Amino acid sequence: MLTNLNDSALIAVGTVLRLPTLLAGVLFALSQKTPQHRAKTDPAFVIYRSALFLFVAFGIISSIWAPDRVDTLIKSATLVLLLAFLNLMKTRRWDVDARVLRGDIGDFVFVLQVTLVVSYLLTFLGVVPFGQFQGRYSGIFWNPNTVAMLGATLIFPSAWLSRSRRWPVRVSSVAIPSAAVLLSGSRGALLAVAIGALFLLLKSMLVRPTVVKWAALAVGALSVAFWEDILMFVVQTSLGSRIPALTRLYRGGELALTETGRSNIWRDSGTIFADSPLLGHGLNSTRTVLKDYYDVGLTDTVLGHAHNSYVELLLDVGLIGVSVIAVAFAALIVRLLILNESAALLAAGVVTGFALGMTESFIFGLAAASAILWWWTSFAVFALPFKHPHGDAVQRRNTVHPRYHGPFENQQVDAAVTK
Repeated sequence: MLTNLNDSALIAVGTVLRLPTLLAGVLFALSQKTPQHRAKTDPAFVIYRSALFLFVAFGIISSIWAPDRVDTLIKSATLVLLLAFLNLMKTRRWDVDARVLRGDIGDFVFVLQVTLVVSYLLTFLGVVPFGQFQGRYSGIFWNPNTVAMLGATLIFPSAWLSRSRRWPVRVSSVAIPSAAVLLSGSRGALLAVAIGALFLLLKSMLVRPTVVKWAALAVGALSVAFWEDILMFVVQTSLGSRIPALTRLYRGGELALTETGRSNIWRDSGTIFADSPLLGHGLNSTRTVLKDYYDVGLTDTVLGHAHNSYVELLLDVGLIGVSVIAVAFAALIVRLLILNESAALLAAGVVTGFALGMTESFIFGLAAASAILWWWTSFAVFALPFKHPHGDAVQRRNTVHPRYHGPFENQQVDAAVTK
């Protein structure tokens, strides 16, 4: 979280502590006792996990030809520790009891929600400025896009966690991150949330289709298609004049400059990709090659990232690396489609992250808490019940095993099950 804040000293501390913190997480996960009653192997998760670790292995190998070998090895080490931590947490904690999974995600989401609230309060009290770029809200964070990504990835997990709570809790848990998306003025984040909502609606229709749901889906699709016109109407109201970030959401005039910048970056990325289409330039090398190509006059733009997770993947690991990670993402998407209705909100959060990757360097931007949350929930969906295509709902690994006595097990439930 420290690397997301608008303070160079805190960012430096967060950067130094990142690998030790992940290592501590791996050691904590290893300390969890392995369940005596192992669940049946989940083929989808095996494919997902295997493809991810194969991708990391390719990333480590890419350090051989990477322009900045240290950057590549640091990103590879970060990925290894993160994936090892999440894999161990799933197999040793979340598969034992779904309530433990819910509690772990809940703790993480609570910390991020509190951070947003603190940012709002400090801004309201005048301790930190509202924002320094086109009236877009950044608060205590590094830039408005950081706020937008955090808000977008928090909305659906927060709704999933609070659906059994009282209505004030449900409303506030969604309103806090939603305000971050709107105040940041990020069009990409707003569109990503809309795509997540459409996925949620479509998934519910597959279970119980009704005329109302079909109508809602049509309205939602039209809203996404004509979102510029809807926003133009909003910014012409008094609300739009009071919040400049809402005005920026409408693509018009000088406010289209950032989109033009993105299109230039993506155009220049094509030139860079053509020089190494199969192997790429090395994991986490986009920042270096963008600058190198700009310095010799081969491109027109220079930024630290490509503002697109998938473009960066092509630049970093080429078609070979992308084909490997595509297998993992395909397994994840299939699981999202067959998850039970009880986990649909969490699945929508993962879909939102996929959509956010189209306009931000999000998925592998592991310096951002929002990216860590997305990976966390991506692993979590494999520990939740799903509907088997050839049978009824499969309740996998979501019961407390009577003979498993891990340090976080609910002893009362364990005693009841044993009895």
